[in-house]
Amino acid sequence: MIRIPSFSWAACDLVLALCCSSCTFGSTSFSESAATSKNPSPADSAFYEYRGTAESRVRLGDRQQASSVLIDVFGETAAAPITVTWILEYPNYMGGPCDPMIELTSPSDRTQDGCPTSSDSQAPGIPGGSSIRASYLIQACEILAGDDAAIEYAAKQAEGGTAWSGAAPDATRIAAAWDLFHPGSTPSETIQSALSEVVSAVDEQADVAESARPLEKWRFLLLTLCLDPSWGIL
Repeated sequence: MIRIPSFSWAACDLVLALCCSSCTFGSTSFSESAATSKNPSPADSAFYEYRGTAESRVRLGDRQQASSVLIDVFGETAAAPITVTWILEYPNYMGGPCDPMIELTSPSDRTQDGCPTSSDSQAPGIPGGSSIRASYLIQACEILAGDDAAIEYAAKQAEGGTAWSGAAPDATRIAAAWDLFHPGSTPSETIQSALSEVVSAVDEQADVAESARPLEKWRFLLLTLCLDPSWGIL
């Protein structure tokens, strides 16, 4: 069970709002769409980004892209089985049709490109945003955030070493963790500050031992970054 300090969600919400403040489903916001529809219409499934008065279509990555990012960040050992269960299993929601001409080794083997059912071959190549898609990604992120080995792997990746140093995320490490999900970019000062609040919130948890706090800080930082839907935008 992942222990998330309730007061840390304020900072977490701020980060998510800042990262995807311009995203809406059609004429409704992401949160409104997720709360009111499990089967969004094609209009509501269109993911849009607003920059001032200009409106432009935002292209989301498919199931292979989402799976690849999580495996790169958290490691194949931890992430590959999770992405099969929560991402690759759902081409109709995550996007990325399979090849009906390829025979699978087993009906449930989604690590291959074959199709267990004919409908999967008709999955959208460019997925639309939906509350169902978001819920599968949330499940994957929460499971991975509860895996100490996955967190240590990601921390090692951010530090650029062969093993996690055991240090808590400072400003440099926070920026490096952001880069894991957004290669080649750096967080804005506002986002960097909000992520620092997420990390600092662990210090206010009396039930977290001092020796465990560095790992817990990485856990909540990486969970926040994973929950941010902007890394799924191509």
